Amino acid sequence: MPKMRMVVDLSEGDLSDILCAAFEGGIGYWVKGYSSCPKQGTSPECGYMAPASGGVVRLVTEDDDTFVLTQYRLLSGIARAAIEGRFKLGEDFTGDIDADIADVIIQYAVMDEIRYG
Repeated sequence: MPKMRMVVDLSEGDLSDILCAAFEGGIGYWVKGYSSCPKQGTSPECGYMAPASGGVVRLVTEDDDTFVLTQYRLLSGIARAAIEGRFKLGEDFTGDIDADIADVIIQYAVMDEIRYG
């Protein structure tokens, strides 16, 4: 089977948009809390935006499971959601990311599957 490679430029702002959609609406029904560890040299107040700039967010679920979200895992979640056909990658794909798609991206990023919703 032939393979295809697609290169998509993502800015820190694009990642922040996805994180905002997730944390301000998408994942609130299964995440009861989070703590962040910003990348050294970034603002300690970055909260859930930490993965956009290379930091880490630890998510705690309603079942008290803990997951770690990093920039790499966020990018993996975006790729998986695109491969699964949840949205189309394109020049301005972040405009198509709503809370539901952001939820899918985060679940793929931290659990490698959809467990909630």
